[in-house]
Amino acid sequence: MIDKQSKISMKEFVEQGYLQEANRQFFHGLGLALDVKKTGDKYEFSGIWDFRKVEGGIRFNENMIKTQDFINKTNNIKNLQKKNNSLRTQLYGAITQKVPTKVEE
Repeated sequence: MIDKQSKISMKEFVEQGYLQEANRQFFHGLGLALDVKKTGDKYEFSGIWDFRKVEGGIRFNENMIKTQDFINKTNNIKNLQKKNNSLRTQLYGAITQKVPTKVEE
């Protein structure tokens, strides 16, 4: 249960790899990409790229995924997922929240 509402900064969202991995693991496969613009030290959400007509979705540039920054961000999120996925499976029986197949009356 969440006892306090808080927000992550866009800067942390980008710099810790959440944006990269949300795109790589979810949005790119659907042909979409969340876009964040950086101006100076300020980050802001700037829209969603739509490449849904591209077969197979979007891929990061091969040179980009080979950078240490990209690898570090990927590993950061993988470590968080490993920790949380284990706990979520113990607590809820699955990593993602289950949705019923039909509405019960």
